[in-house]
Amino acid sequence: MSLEAKLALAALVVAVVAVPIAAWVTRKYGTRRRRLLVLFEATPLVPDIQGGGADALKITFHGLPVDEPYLLTIHVENVGPSDIASSHFDAGKSVQVQLNSTLYGMISATHGMHTVGPALGATNAVIELTPLLLKRRDAWVVEVLVSGRPDPEFISSLVDTDVVTQTATDRVAAIAERMTYGPGFAAGYLWQALSDLIGKVLRR
Repeated sequence: MSLEAKLALAALVVAVVAVPIAAWVTRKYGTRRRRLLVLFEATPLVPDIQGGGADALKITFHGLPVDEPYLLTIHVENVGPSDIASSHFDAGKSVQVQLNSTLYGMISATHGMHTVGPALGATNAVIELTPLLLKRRDAWVVEVLVSGRPDPEFISSLVDTDVVTQTATDRVAAIAERMTYGPGFAAGYLWQALSDLIGKVLRR
């Protein structure tokens, strides 16, 4: 084996070993800021019907008709390295979700004691989460019935906490990208390159 081949082989071995080590060091000693993942999913409850049957299907809530009804799911998850305590809410302020649509009712909510919503029929409605302990991997999930396609906005009052807001479609795309091009992809690529180089050296 030539000196050049030996040096190339050694460099590739170091690179393969360095990838998982770097990933572990980053995970253990990297940024420790708290992190929230905010997902919004708006589901239309009435299909788009053309022609004379367009008015045949209606949605009512407590006897009140709801024009252009949507079920909005709000999913706020603590995906960071540590719990979020009530003391992390700046000056005791709630986090808010501005719906930018008319609220007709709150269908369900986790952490119900800390979930605050306006009265039925409120325009430009706001849903609030009051200060609480949100443990790592715990989530606040709320489902509301609104009129008109919502354009929700998350307003954070949390200190030293990064917030990532996504739609359900964005989330699926991000997961697919990580699976394709994440650290595992890099390690696999380097391992394949190392195997090819070893094969070439042994064939000499």
